[in-house]
Formats: sequence, structure tokens, C-alpha cells
Amino acid sequence: MNLTPENKLKLHGFNNLTKNFACSAYLLSYVHNPQEQDCYNQYINKRFSSEQLTSLLTEISQIIGATVLNIAQQEYQPQGCSVTLLVADQNTSYVEKKNIENKSLVGHLDKSHLCIHTYPETHPISGINTLRLDIEISTCGVISPLNALNFILESCQADVLTFDYRIRGFTRQVDGKKRFIDHALCSIQDFISDEQHKKHEMLDINMPENNFYSTKLIQKKFEINNYLFKHKAIEFSQEIRDKISLLLTQERKEIYYGKEF
Repeated sequence: MNLTPENKLKLHGFNNLTKNFACSAYLLSYVHNPQEQDCYNQYINKRFSSEQLTSLLTEISQIIGATVLNIAQQEYQPQGCSVTLLVADQNTSYVEKKNIENKSLVGHLDKSHLCIHTYPETHPISGINTLRLDIEISTCGVISPLNALNFILESCQADVLTFDYRIRGFTRQVDGKKRFIDHALCSIQDFISDEQHKKHEMLDINMPENNFYSTKLIQKKFEINNYLFKHKAIEFSQEIRDKISLLLTQERKEIYYGKEF
């Protein structure tokens, strides 16, 4: 349940709660031979370039209601990149009420940030390539990272994802009582659309007493052609198709449960 004007908390000063959301999205591919690996690497570098990731984070900032203050990009060799956005809360009601200049609000809220990192990983023998996208959204004030969940799911189209959400610190009401959370929350799944629920299996690991919530997701549908780079399943014998499918399903399962089988 999001806060509305009717149930909004009356606070003393700013909302000092820090809401931290971390997502690890795993995208799997199969490269049939070493000669095609360089071509695959170039494809990944282009698809997940710093410019592409900047666009992704900028869209997320708009969805959660944050203003971008600064963008930092870094490309790595031979693969990978990082992008960080410094953002500010767009909510200015407190500023207007207290007659504070906007630059003061930015100074208080510029600890909010969005960042994304890519971690390409290749197994030289099996041909399995696993790219991990790490997205972190850290906000303070009333804006919530959870509003961007469905956009992230739709944009990444990942095989396996982990969502971690933690609220740190406290804010104080006008009567002096501390508040360690400012919105009702039972599960991250409550913020995920019905359409995405149909596409994914989900598993919760929550510690509400510590304001920590975690959800794992894995795509229900497995279609081998979605994983083959520059090839179609029909090009391989049934034996090879079965071997590739086994490797991919094993990789998905181990990442989802966080252990080898």
C-alpha cells in the first residue's frame, strides 16, 4: 500500500528513511564454438553499452519520481561497464512549506543514487555465457524504488533475478514517535504485475522485523532457441540439443537456488 494524501504520515522535518533496492538479473546464452565467442562479446558490449544502460537508469528515475542531477559512465576492457546516476526527490511540498530554496533540497537529498554494473562470465568448455546485471536504487524521502519493478522485469528479460529491498534509518513524527518504515509491505511480490507473475516462479526470503525483503524469480518458460547465439535448434542433432538444454536448465537452477546440484 502506497501512502496517499489521506493516510500520509505527519513528520517532523524530512523523511530520513533510506530505501535501498538491489537487483541481480542473469541473462544466459549458448555460444556453440570459440570462433563465435568474439562476435558474441561484441554483441553484448553493444547491447549493454554505457549509453544503453544510461537510458535504462534515466527511465527508472522518471518512473520512481526522481530528478537526475549527474551521470557518470565507465567502460571496461575487454568487457563490461558501469553507470551511476545521482538523483534528487522531485517532491517539493516540504520545501514550499518551509520556504527553502530548491538547492537546499538537492543538498539534502543528493545521497540518492541509481547505478548499474555488468558482469559478463563465460565458460570456455560448455559454451554457456551468463551475464549479470546489477542494478541498485538508493533513495531517501518519499520516493520508492519498488515502483520500477515491472519496468525492470520487462526491460531485462532475464532468466533469473533476485530482488533485495531494505529500509534503513528512521524518521520522526510530529509527536516524537520514530517510524522505521513509512508504507505497508508484506512482500516484494505485491508490487509485481499479474502479467509478470504468470511468467515467473517466485520465492520469498523475508525478515520483516529487520525491514529486509528478498524475492527470487525465474522464468517459467524454457525455449532453447531463445538462448542460441547465431544458431537455431534445428541445426543440431537431437543429442546435441538435449545436451545444450541440460546445460542451460542446470545453470538456471543453480543460479536460482544459489548452489550447485
